Amino acid sequence: MCRPCSEALQSTRTALREITGRLREDEYNMHSFPSDLRMSFMVMAEMARMMHLPGLDSDIEDLAKAVMGQVEPLHADLSQIALGVQR
Repeated sequence: MCRPCSEALQSTRTALREITGRLREDEYNMHSFPSDLRMSFMVMAEMARMMHLPGLDSDIEDLAKAVMGQVEPLHADLSQIALGVQR
């Protein structure tokens, strides 16, 4: 494996371990959800670049923007509701 691919693979593995670790925590902080979801898409796009699949990385990035456009406002609404319930 070439050096750039090896480095990309290592950074991808590290990112996936970080996300998995946070998701396995007993009390997952929902405020991390949008950033974890965004990072997951970034990992997929990086893997597409690493495997030299032309255009797939930009397709994944476009999908990420579309999904995050729906998730981030929803997450903000849910956070406000959760704060109201805790009071």
